[in-house]
Amino acid sequence: MRFSGHPVGVPVAAAMVMVIVVIAVWQLVRNDQAIRLYAETNSDAVHLTARLDSHIATRLDIGRHIQRLWLEGNIANEDEFRSHLNSVHELFSDFQAINWVNNEGVIRWVTPYKGNKSAFGLNLRLLPVPNAVLTEAERTGKMQITPPITLAQGGKGFVAYIPLVKNGVPDGFLNIVFRITPLISGAFRENIGDGYRVIVADGEDTFYDIGGPTNSRANEVSKQFNVGNRVWAVTVIPTARHLAKYSAIIDQLVLIVGLVLSAAVAYLIYLVMVRQRALHDSEGRFRTFAESSSDWFWETDTAGRIVWLSESGVMTDGLTFEDFRDHTRQEMAAGTMSGAEWGPYVQALKD
Repeated sequence: MRFSGHPVGVPVAAAMVMVIVVIAVWQLVRNDQAIRLYAETNSDAVHLTARLDSHIATRLDIGRHIQRLWLEGNIANEDEFRSHLNSVHELFSDFQAINWVNNEGVIRWVTPYKGNKSAFGLNLRLLPVPNAVLTEAERTGKMQITPPITLAQGGKGFVAYIPLVKNGVPDGFLNIVFRITPLISGAFRENIGDGYRVIVADGEDTFYDIGGPTNSRANEVSKQFNVGNRVWAVTVIPTARHLAKYSAIIDQLVLIVGLVLSAAVAYLIYLVMVRQRALHDSEGRFRTFAESSSDWFWETDTAGRIVWLSESGVMTDGLTFEDFRDHTRQEMAAGTMSGAEWGPYVQALKD
């Protein structure tokens, strides 16, 4: 392959090899960044999920504590119910309401009453989702959680139903209402920042989505945990700003500098080959000139011994180049000149 009469195949091949190496190194850098990004995102997803799990579990444990108080006879009327629940609401502001529901499914006691007035007297048996969950709690004798629903008080939330049984006789249900946004935000607090978009879902129902903008969901990490009988998923997605931290300038420099260096090396190889070609052509022209001339041309080593002789020189008297190889001029001309006559020639070689 030639370009303007000069060889370019070797420089192009060298450039292609270097480009392949540069791209491979660049890809390794990118892969390392992707591994570190996933490890950090996964760690943060585990941390956020554990925080939310612990946060909700603590609130549900309070419901179980109230259930024990009820079964032990420490809550026998509405005043005692309110007395115990007042301290709970003072300690935990993320309960929307903690109510008592009678066996017919009607909410009879409401705490706190302020903000939850619309729930008082509500017949849960008439509402499809609460009725289904209430019935399941009644059947199993265990706490049951609704999927995210629209609350009677307004807004999105979920409800825990804990069956109450006293002396083997059903005694209604404990109804614990959570509003989703303050509950989850209270668990995450300042742990999200602008580094992640965080999504919380119950199955296909996404009910919490907060955080900065994301270019895609390619780098998301999801973790699951149980909320009573429900399975929730916390999905953590690095934001565009967070991804920018891992798109370090070093990988761009590796690519740019590597490609520039590949082009430079290829060009230098091209220049060297052009120079070698020129020297080869010059040497060829010189040999052609020397061999066509009637004059003798020869080349000696540092000791003055002949290592090359022009064609005109070896045609004399039937001698060949081998007759001259490794001999000095003095040796070849022995007996034809005196030492004094050779003096100027030997001195010229020394100078």
